[in-house]
Amino acid sequence: VATQYVKKAKPQSISELSVITSLLRPATMSLGIHDQYADVKNGTREPEYDLLLEDIEEETLGFLIYQEQVMKAFVVLADFTDAEADDVRRAIGKKDMEAMKSFKTMFVERSAQKGYTKSMSLELWDKIEEFSTYSFNKSHAFSYAWASYDCMFLKTHYPSYFYATALTREYSKSKEMRDMT
Repeated sequence: VATQYVKKAKPQSISELSVITSLLRPATMSLGIHDQYADVKNGTREPEYDLLLEDIEEETLGFLIYQEQVMKAFVVLADFTDAEADDVRRAIGKKDMEAMKSFKTMFVERSAQKGYTKSMSLELWDKIEEFSTYSFNKSHAFSYAWASYDCMFLKTHYPSYFYATALTREYSKSKEMRDMT
């Protein structure tokens, strides 16, 4: 699945590979977000940005992918402090529905004070709730993308070294496990 998707999305940078790493997860795939991203990336679909979040969503072509993006959205749209936005991120990560309810109320009230209608705020909140089912931290995504890139580079250009290292490492792991018992 991953190889086929990478061919479809055609990443041109580690940043784009990071987005793909975040998209190839069960929740984003079940929602079809990965296919929508590839369509925007390939120019067969126009990006759709939320309210005033074009700067935040530009890197990910109009999609909320990273937890940090949601944190910035709370700061921009509802004047949350960075600490409050981090509390939201934590609640999303832990799937704490009680905390999410209180943050929803705060988000709608504070964004109304900034001039957004309740329907606009609730529409964005629905996206944030959907996002909470698949949120991913950007630093983790970059780490996985970089490791994937390194492995593919070595596998493509230095296959004997790659496989020798992979097999030796697996042997070492299994030997360590035997020694522990």
